[in-house]
Amino acid sequence: MPINLPTAKLFVFVNGSFANNKDFSSQLGYEIIITNEFTRENDFIIYGNLIYWSLTKSKRITRSVLASEIYRIVGGVNIAIAIGTTLKIIID
Repeated sequence: MPINLPTAKLFVFVNGSFANNKDFSSQLGYEIIITNEFTRENDFIIYGNLIYWSLTKSKRITRSVLASEIYRIVGGVNIAIAIGTTLKIIID
């Protein structure tokens, strides 16, 4: 789907499954989507493309759902910053 790069936004969706493996490790995942957003009176519509995703088994055994989510948020934001910086260099 064509994207207008000067007005594009990056969305990062994060998910973590806590202790769902036999060794009590977690599955951690995220998706990064580049979109154009259109707002209407009471809602908004986004049109975009999935540009990166990751689903990995965590090497750490976490004992809380919050810790699993934080690990994945950090990974997702790290990649989103790298992609966002690269897009800004391309646009400029």
